[in-house]
Amino acid sequence: MVKQRRLIYLLVLLLVFSTAGCKKKESSEKSGKEKSLSIYIDIKDKYALNVVKFFTEEYKKENSQVKLNLNNALGGSSSVVEDINKGGEADILLTSRNSMIDLIQKGLLSDMTSVYEKNKIDDNYYSIMTAYGRVGDKHYGIGLIPFPVEVYYNKDAVSKLGVPIPSNIKDMAAVMKKLSSSSTRIPVVVTEDLDINSLLFSSFAMGIIKPQELENVYDNKNSYKSLKSPQTIFDEISTMVGSGTINKNSFELGNENSINGLTKGTYPIVISIANFNDMLKDAANIGVINDYSLGNNSNAVPPIIVNTVMCTPANGKNQEEVAKFIKFMYSEDTQKKLVKKGFISGNKKANASLLNLSKTTAEHIGKADDKNILAIYNLPKKIQSSISAKIDNILSGKSTKKEWEEVIDEAYK
Repeated sequence: MVKQRRLIYLLVLLLVFSTAGCKKKESSEKSGKEKSLSIYIDIKDKYALNVVKFFTEEYKKENSQVKLNLNNALGGSSSVVEDINKGGEADILLTSRNSMIDLIQKGLLSDMTSVYEKNKIDDNYYSIMTAYGRVGDKHYGIGLIPFPVEVYYNKDAVSKLGVPIPSNIKDMAAVMKKLSSSSTRIPVVVTEDLDINSLLFSSFAMGIIKPQELENVYDNKNSYKSLKSPQTIFDEISTMVGSGTINKNSFELGNENSINGLTKGTYPIVISIANFNDMLKDAANIGVINDYSLGNNSNAVPPIIVNTVMCTPANGKNQEEVAKFIKFMYSEDTQKKLVKKGFISGNKKANASLLNLSKTTAEHIGKADDKNILAIYNLPKKIQSSISAKIDNILSGKSTKKEWEEVIDEAYK
């Protein structure tokens, strides 16, 4: 009888511990499932992807218990709109402003105003970083990183041209005219989502068209047709061609070797995103245009590319891990680490340590606001190639004075 009682007692204990063990296992599995984060990467530009790589690797170092699932959009049959609409693809989305607007129109993105407030994004980040993520009066994204486009020049090489060393953008026009007359090309280094003509169009647009004009009529053929200012952009470029300042031989696509050529004097001028400032920091003969004032605009700055914005899909479910990742990514400490890697941050305090050319670049970013959003990012991507083709024609001296109308007709056949 005693033996039976002991046996029953033993079986009860085994059952209790077995049940507890199952619950613990279930709890562990559940906890493990929750500690994951899916990031949908809808960008292909190598410069932006390097920044994404930095953020994700740093996050893994400090959050080894969280599994990051990086889903790349590789140009398959589906679009980012289709993928996000399916649900389950992403907790966080990294995409372009163009695609962000497409997704907003489909009701697929969350309003991130509370995220801005919780992380003090407006206080800690430059206006241009928040402008790229804003549509109307709501925030749907936060800029990943700014890529300012600077005009660099080799003082010795410019002097050999017989023109004064440029102190502002007006002086630079004289240098460019001199180079055009001798068919000397200027290397242009841009992010891989743009071409030279798209940058040229957007640069002229900053003083001609307000971003809201394009934003308010996004992807609307009839409304586009009624706009007059986009044609003015083409006309201004045509005027520059007519004056001999630029032509079809003025520019060529550059790369890191172009920066080396600038330091050696092979190229008098290089127009480039500011990713290579560290290569130029010890070159005393290299200058950068600091004054972009034109007419009554004394606060003009160079184009600021922000080709990636971070958004949160409306159908996302993993809110706790999303909040942790955003807090980490946009923290001052993380942004300071980014600056130490040679990047220029969108965070004001992180850039406080910058010197020389990079300090000038940070000042340019600080002056920029929504007026400096590149026009090409406020237009559907299907329009970009047509704009580029029209500018090719203008640079060759062939202007129809109806380029904008033709662009819209071609995009909306």
